[in-house]
Amino acid sequence: MYIHIIMEAQNKCAEAAMALFPLPCACQSLRRLTRLVTRIYDQELRKADIEITQFGLLMGLATVGQANQKTLSAGFAMDSTTLTRTLALLHRQGWIRVKRGKDRRERVFSLTETGKRQIAVAQPHWQEAERRLRKTLGESLGKHFFGEQFNLDDVRSFKPDATIDRQTDLKIGGTRIELIPIHGGETHDAMFIHLPDLGVMFVGDFIMPYIGAPFVVEGDFDGLLDAIDVVVQKHPRYMLHGHEPLTANFSSPEMLAQLKGYLAWLRDKVLSMVTQGETRGAIHQANLIAPGLLKGRPDVFLPYLVLREHVIDRLFRQNVGYWQADLEGLAHLSDSDSGELLVNYLGRSEKQLVNAVFQMAADGKYELAASLLEWSEARFGRTEPITKAEHLVYVKLMEKYQNTDPFKYFLYSAKIGEETPPMSSK
Repeated sequence: MYIHIIMEAQNKCAEAAMALFPLPCACQSLRRLTRLVTRIYDQELRKADIEITQFGLLMGLATVGQANQKTLSAGFAMDSTTLTRTLALLHRQGWIRVKRGKDRRERVFSLTETGKRQIAVAQPHWQEAERRLRKTLGESLGKHFFGEQFNLDDVRSFKPDATIDRQTDLKIGGTRIELIPIHGGETHDAMFIHLPDLGVMFVGDFIMPYIGAPFVVEGDFDGLLDAIDVVVQKHPRYMLHGHEPLTANFSSPEMLAQLKGYLAWLRDKVLSMVTQGETRGAIHQANLIAPGLLKGRPDVFLPYLVLREHVIDRLFRQNVGYWQADLEGLAHLSDSDSGELLVNYLGRSEKQLVNAVFQMAADGKYELAASLLEWSEARFGRTEPITKAEHLVYVKLMEKYQNTDPFKYFLYSAKIGEETPPMSSK
């Protein structure tokens, strides 16, 4: 899915909207828009000493009267760690009260009179944020985000002319077309479009390296292998994927046939290591290279390496519980807890932690440095030294993954607000 953001300069208030260039990823476009909107609300609500997340929870409790944490988590689509931290802050401010629920573990939250007064103080600033948002992005966010022709009712009311649940052969203008449903790879409802007389097959995103979107629970690895079998059996001369880099790297049935054997070996190895209680980090660090890979077709090397990380991640997530062999998942520690460990118990100062980050970056341990920055920021906030170190580390991570993992590249660039200009058409 591609999002084209169409903006026209009308006045200075439109500058923020004008800064939004097209991104080839719906998820990243949504995250970017969310950051822009959040920034506007926080700028206004800061005048009432409150953030939009806190204000939203207070307004939610004002609406429902009282709610337990599970209800609030589901209602705001907020993870438990973030919600726990925010509720604790609201309680310390005296804006909410907590009482025991139906059992000893349940806690029920409701507004105090102080909390109601805080809503009244913040309300005018929230209304100003609403006004600024409309003026900055226009009256219809949907049209700016999806384009002038976007209409949500079209999405809601869409009904296909025909559904395809088996290979269906058509002939249009003298051209034979085969519609071939496949049930694996990225999603269970994909389709190949094969033009046998021309030797062309449109394969879409069936072999996206992420084995489904990395942000959600989906993907079918064995279905991917089955879909490769279909390509090999049809044996098109040309394969056209949904993204040019996929077309360049996953280029022929012969290459896919050999890649399939290496991926099947990788699957069996990962599942064996999971059964033995290995952690996800240990599996990645094992540098799993399929036997014969380095002596096989050169055009298989890069596709295997690009897929390997995500195959491990997807299979691991699909085959372990929330309690893992190394006791991961039993405790629920936050970045703030890690920051407390470093500062309160190990006696490290902000300066020492920032210096450690720079040393890790010099050693090429960028992911480790990023983790330390998260812990440090949770303890000290976004101070100037931490922000400077953060920019260095995430730029290095962007450089590391810019050619092999666009989703990581976008996420790391978003972390520091680094612009990712569109590629030149030249």
